Amino acid sequence: MSDLRDEFKRWMGRQQKDNGKPYSPNTITTYCQALKNAADKLSHLPIDIRKNLFEYTDIHEFLKAEAVIKQQPDFDEIDTAAGHKSFSAGMNMYEKFLQERNKKEVNRWIPLIRMN
Repeated sequence: MSDLRDEFKRWMGRQQKDNGKPYSPNTITTYCQALKNAADKLSHLPIDIRKNLFEYTDIHEFLKAEAVIKQQPDFDEIDTAAGHKSFSAGMNMYEKFLQERNKKEVNRWIPLIRMN
């Protein structure tokens, strides 16, 4: 199954923190590693939740998975172990990425729908 890791990484390179500075390459790499690997470390994750979060391309599916992940009893421990809570921070950024990506998809289809 293909994932959105490379696209997310490029998108992150264009984002700015609240202070107006870009995210460092190290932060981007840490978020990417957490999104790809951290869910696999949760001890009671249901089987229907994908462990590589980059496999989620639909915002609604991702939000459902995120809610389940954050309810896991060892989530805080795994989030802290990922470094500076980069698992939860990465999920927050991935949600923004999917929202923006979804808007672009919708905007691309609107002219085609109007033509018909």
